[in-house]
Parts: sequence; structure tokens; C-alpha cells
Amino acid sequence: MDEKMTREQAFEILQIDPSTPTDKVKIKYENFMRRAKFDDTLDDRLITKAYDTIMGIDWGNFEPDEAYAKKGINKKKIENFFYLYKRNLAYGAVVLVMVTVILLLIFTGRVKYDYQITLIGSLNISDQEVMADYYEELLGVENVMIDYILIQTDSADGALTGESMNKLFGDLNGGDSDLFIVNPEFAKFLSYDGALLDMTPYLADMGIAADDPDLLRWYKEGNGEIAAAYKFGNQSIFNSGTTGRVPEYFCMPYQAEFSDKTAAVVKDLIEQNKGTE
Repeated sequence: MDEKMTREQAFEILQIDPSTPTDKVKIKYENFMRRAKFDDTLDDRLITKAYDTIMGIDWGNFEPDEAYAKKGINKKKIENFFYLYKRNLAYGAVVLVMVTVILLLIFTGRVKYDYQITLIGSLNISDQEVMADYYEELLGVENVMIDYILIQTDSADGALTGESMNKLFGDLNGGDSDLFIVNPEFAKFLSYDGALLDMTPYLADMGIAADDPDLLRWYKEGNGEIAAAYKFGNQSIFNSGTTGRVPEYFCMPYQAEFSDKTAAVVKDLIEQNKGTE
């Protein structure tokens, strides 16, 4: 067991005068404890003992509290830990709360639509709400998103603007869209880039024959030919709600899952174009 420390010894260890105010003693103690983390010549156990002696704190000079000792816990060390690091713990708790709130805002603040159709082309959209209302009624859902990504108007190969390219990558990586409405050049571009889902397994569910001449089969790296896109025509709500070159092919992004909703949308598009050129 350590010997009891006198107040004179305590003042000498903390290098302060006996007339030093209590708040100054505390500051001096905390400074010593910070230095002790990096200075091996300082004994944090002895420094704490000196501080306790000056402040009149008596936990038996590091003798474990009897009730805690039975549980193998040194109350002094626990009390000291929270005293010394309470500021760091408070900062840590604040940071943890902030990070948690930010993550919650990211994951819960993002709207998840019942269905999302994205148009890609050189076009202007004037009736997004009308289109959304049409598909909400068709699918029997409350939250449909009609979005668009712009191709440069003077592009011969379907090049996107910088902003649109970032939007497309975000859409593909986030799995936002359930269906793309595109022109044939861009469908081919997406197919070569591996960004489209092979629709071959779902053709029968969409009412499309495997040898349908309007079915575009293009090469996908590692998979050979795939059913990349289908020409449904230009007689649809997209034709009435857009200006410019209206996309008339549908395809599915690689992260999309074929669903009853997708089957209903594509069948409706095909049905609207029956008997048209």
C-alpha cells in the first residue's frame, strides 16, 4: 500500500505555492496530466495523488473502494478516467451525433420513388407532372418520377454534357431508374459500356417475340449479344410532353429489376404505337 502523501509533498510535486487558488490548482493538474501522456518522466499516478491530496479528495490514496474491489473494479481509476477525459468524451459524443444525423439525412432524406422513368436525349420536357400523373394512374401508385438527362444537341455520337454525365453515373450507381427511354445511338453506347440489363429473359413477359425486328441486340462486354433496347415508337405521352428529338426506345439500366410495373409500362408503350409508322 502506498504511503499517505502530505500536502507539502503534493504542492512540491505540482510545483505550486500553498496559497494557489483551487481553480489554478486544477489547471496546473490538467496541464501536468496532458504532458504525462508524452513525457515518460512524469508519473500520472503520482500527479493525481498530489492533486487529490491538495483538494481533500480521499479515496484511500489509490486504495480500491471496498464495494468496487469485490467486483474487481478500481473506483479511483474509473473516476479519474472520466474526470481527465470528460472534455474529449463530450467532443467525441458531439461528433458521433453529428455524423449519425448526416448519415440519416443522406439515407432517409433521399426520396425513394415507386417507379422512375428517365428520358435521355436532345429534348426539352414541359409536362413532367402530367407524365408522372399518367403513370401513377397506370401503375396504381402514388409517387412516380419522370426525369431526364440531356445529350448535347450538336452531338452526332450521343455525347452528354458534363453535368448530364455526372447525373447518369449517379443514376446508374444508385440504381435510381427502373426504365430508360432513349434514342438508338445512346442505347448502343450504354450497351457497349455494360450499363444496360439484358432483357432477353423478360421478353415474353413484355409480349415481345425474340425475333421481333424492333428489338435491338448489341454486344455487351463478357456477355456477347444482349437484348439491349426495343423500339416502341413515338406515339406516347413522351411525344406530347417533350420537344426536340423524342426518344422512342426503352431499355433497362443494369441495376434495375424487372417487375410487374415495368411490364405494364412497356406493354402500354407498345400498345399506344400499334398501327403507327
